[in-house]
Amino acid sequence: MADVNPKLLRRRLALRQFPMFATAELAELATIAENLVPARFPAGAVIAPAGARLPGLHLVLEGRIEASRSWGPRQIFGALEVLARRDHAAAAVAAIETCTLQLSSSDLAEVLEDNFGVLLAVVRELAARTLAAGPPAPPIAVPSGGVGLGLVERLIVLRQLLPFAGARLQGLAMLAHGSEEVDWAQGAIVARAGELASGSLLVLDGVLRGRGPGSAACELGRGHAFGALETLAGTGHTATLEAVTPVRALHSSGTAMLDVLEDHPDIGMSMVSAFARGLLDRSPGERTSDADRGN
Repeated sequence: MADVNPKLLRRRLALRQFPMFATAELAELATIAENLVPARFPAGAVIAPAGARLPGLHLVLEGRIEASRSWGPRQIFGALEVLARRDHAAAAVAAIETCTLQLSSSDLAEVLEDNFGVLLAVVRELAARTLAAGPPAPPIAVPSGGVGLGLVERLIVLRQLLPFAGARLQGLAMLAHGSEEVDWAQGAIVARAGELASGSLLVLDGVLRGRGPGSAACELGRGHAFGALETLAGTGHTATLEAVTPVRALHSSGTAMLDVLEDHPDIGMSMVSAFARGLLDRSPGERTSDADRGN
C-alpha cells in the first residue's frame, strides 16, 4: 500500500541517512518518524547545558552542533548519553543556524523495545564502533580443570562478556543452553582475517596467536573472547588466529545470538547501554573518525 503521508515518508527516508538507522527497514522506522519533532536553532543557541541529562537526541539535518566535538548533517547529537543514561559533560551550542529532528529518550526506548529491526540496526552500529575503538577487552575469569562447563558455569562466563554484561538471566539462559564447547588441535586455523564472523568464542584452555592486516601480533589465552562484536556488527574477523596449543572454547553461534535478541529485547537494550557507556568512557582522541560517524 502506498504511503499516504508524504511528510512521514520523507522522514523515514531521512532516517536512513543516519548510520545508526541505516540498515533498518523503512516500515520499522515508521514509529520513529511519527515521534520526531523538528527544531531550528539560531547560531549561538544553547542546545544542552553542561552537566544536563538530555531529554532526547537530535538528528542533525543542517548546520553544526559544537560541544567537546562537532556534529554535522547525518550525525546524531546525544545518542550515546541517552542510551547510557548519562549527563552530557560539556555545553552544546549551535555553531551556525542548525535544523534537527528531535527524538525523546522515552520514545527511543519504546521503539527499540518494540521493533527488532531498529534494535538490531542500533546494536550493529554500536558494536562496529566499539570494535573500531579497541583495544580488545581483557580476559575474564573462567573455570579451570579441563572439564565441560555446566549451565550455571556457562551463564556466569557469558554474563562477564561485554555484549551480555547486565543482561537478565532468562534471556541469557537461552543463549547458554544453545552454546557448545569446541576443540581445535595445535596448528588449526580458528579464524581468518576478513572472513565473516559467525559467532562468539571464549577461550577456556589453550593459546591462540595471530596477526591482522597491518596490525601487531596478538595472543589470546584463557578467558579471552573474540568474534562477538564482529558477529553483531556483521563484519569479518580482524585477525587470522592459529592454535599454538590444543584449544578448547565456548561457542555461541551468531544465529543463537540473534534469536535471543529477537525473543528478549531487554538483552539488546543492555547491549546498547553497555556499548554506549564504553564509548563514552574513551577519550575523544581514542576514537577514530569512522567510529564517530553516527553520534
